[in-house]
Amino acid sequence: MVPTNYQCISKLTCNSALSFASMGAQNVPPTGTGAYCFRIHGQIYHRTSHLHTAEAGGEKFAQLYVLDFDLSTRRRMESRENSECNPKLMRKIDEIIRRIDPFADAYKMMWELEQQVFPEE
Repeated sequence: MVPTNYQCISKLTCNSALSFASMGAQNVPPTGTGAYCFRIHGQIYHRTSHLHTAEAGGEKFAQLYVLDFDLSTRRRMESRENSECNPKLMRKIDEIIRRIDPFADAYKMMWELEQQVFPEE
């Protein structure tokens, strides 16, 4: 079965919801007709975030990996872009990423170290 355009967009959204960074680039649309092709001009940037947000509840990307599973899933599902994602699946993938991905482990270790150095904050 070939997925519909909507299903593909939904899967990409769920994938983006679990990423550690967002991608930034200057997208140059091709001229003429034909199949769409994503063409980038210049540098590609991976935008990472600080360990903490300016406001509570605004966690995104890698910041979500220092929260517990339930809270990080809730924060992801609060985003309008993720409304079509399955929360149980999102939580399960989050658990797997935390178990096997070195970046998730690194963010968690930074947070734990910060708690030891600055316990009152």
